[in-house]
Amino acid sequence: MSRNKLLKIIRYLRFDDKSTRCTRVMNDKFCMIRKLWDRFIKNSKACYIPNQHLTVDEQLLPSKTRCTFIHYMPNKSDKFGIKSWILSEVKSKYTLNGFPYLVKDTDRPENQLQGEYVVHKLIEPYYNKGYCVTADNFFNTIRLAEELMQKKTTLIGTIRKNRPELPSVVNSKRNLYDTIFFENEKGCTLIVYQSKKDKSVNLLSSFHEKVSFDSSLIKKIPNVVYSYNKTKVGVDTVDNMTKMFNFESIAGFCTNVLTILKSKDELFRKFCQEILEKVKDSSAKTSEPKTPITPSTPSSFRKRVANSATMTTPPSSKNTINSDRKKCQVRLCNENKSKFTCKDCGKTTCGKCLHEMVVRAMCKRCHDSKSK
Repeated sequence: MSRNKLLKIIRYLRFDDKSTRCTRVMNDKFCMIRKLWDRFIKNSKACYIPNQHLTVDEQLLPSKTRCTFIHYMPNKSDKFGIKSWILSEVKSKYTLNGFPYLVKDTDRPENQLQGEYVVHKLIEPYYNKGYCVTADNFFNTIRLAEELMQKKTTLIGTIRKNRPELPSVVNSKRNLYDTIFFENEKGCTLIVYQSKKDKSVNLLSSFHEKVSFDSSLIKKIPNVVYSYNKTKVGVDTVDNMTKMFNFESIAGFCTNVLTILKSKDELFRKFCQEILEKVKDSSAKTSEPKTPITPSTPSSFRKRVANSATMTTPPSSKNTINSDRKKCQVRLCNENKSKFTCKDCGKTTCGKCLHEMVVRAMCKRCHDSKSK
């Protein structure tokens, strides 16, 4: 398909009935693509059985269009965009569930925090199956971990210090690399690790039966920290790989995951190689040097023209530029030294004996013999 044909299709492609849009927008701001999104999520759930570890996080589609649910996130590289809540598998980064953030959650109960509501809604199809969910401190509370334990689902993640259910010892200072932990009756463990002098990391886990660390190491990092770092990358990886086109890219990424499972290692290597090549190409384009500024003096301009002419000359069997400066062999000068050679005779030629420096490096004798 040609580029212009693709652009025309994208321009006129629509997913809803414009005549009834005004009435549907009153109840659902996402109505223009709601049916397609729901069908995509339904197929994603039906086509794949995930492994044990899942990740919940937010995703931002960069956009500054005129939209009622454009969100501002200062900690993202693209500050404005359409925010979505995504559930993905850690191992394959397959997108399992998701829904957009439309500023107000009408279905959320009044006594439930937004993070708790998001986790429950995303993980609901996977209740009572022994899955483990990893989330950051926006979502996690002790109440959420206890509710998931009742659904036979465990939780790993960081937790904010200002949660009212946490003990006051969390805010106290400790020695560097010290670890303290608390465990309640329902099996939830709170770990406080002093990672820096003025900073501690608070983690909540209902997945680990015991907290351990290697005493031979200086930092003595608990096993819960290793597990969190290992299982937190699911949505972030999907976000980086599908940043430009989001919905279409997520669908294509999930399709590749399903294809990999059928054909195993060979297609997986090819798929990874294609991604790495695209990343290298994009980084090479961004790292290309800018065009040099035009020299102001005539001498510097002549030097620039001479360098550009020698660089753009077509390749030949004889070198037009020598690495070392040699005496001019044309001898229409006072034996000047030069690094240029004539394209026709191959003799070392200085700037005075060159006939057409800008077009091609040819000495005056070769030019005179050809003109005769």
